[in-house]
Amino acid sequence: MRTILETQRLILRELCPNDFHEVCKLLQDNEVMYAYEGAFNGTEVREWLDRQIKRYAEDKVGLWGAVLKENGELIGQCGITMQPYREQTVPEIGYLIRKNFWHKGYATEAARSCADYASHILGIKRIYSIIRDNNLPSQGVAKRIGMTPGDTIVKHYRGIDMPHIVFSMTLGELTNFGGITRSIRCSEANETSR
Repeated sequence: MRTILETQRLILRELCPNDFHEVCKLLQDNEVMYAYEGAFNGTEVREWLDRQIKRYAEDKVGLWGAVLKENGELIGQCGITMQPYREQTVPEIGYLIRKNFWHKGYATEAARSCADYASHILGIKRIYSIIRDNNLPSQGVAKRIGMTPGDTIVKHYRGIDMPHIVFSMTLGELTNFGGITRSIRCSEANETSR
């Protein structure tokens, strides 16, 4: 479980197969997963977790576990994934927090740190968040970290056409959100993974 970065209250780290039961607390909650048309079953959770592990290996990014520094509890996920958007692949910040940790600023704190990481560590110039139109809390997080809506698309998922709003921002103009307190640079990460 490699630590990617730390914020004031959180550690964002790679997930591993042993996190399955903790990830179930997140992805099997109907209220948390409403924008995905409901909770995942066990097979879908396993596939989701395997996809993140594959992303770490292939893309060097993915959705990372959001862990409270104070007690080591996994409270959600936040990270950067490569997503299809209008005939291209774009870097997207995604986030999901367990219900009993809502309204405490964790998603915003984690998303800010991912924007800093994308800019200062990965050298990404533009970052996106593609958010379902009925997911107002996630839209609020995107706005709080400086993103603006610029497009709408429809994604087909679980047999349903789901309208999404495409938020984005240019990162090259940013100084620092103050979101990261510690990060592992790509070169250090490559050394530790050998």
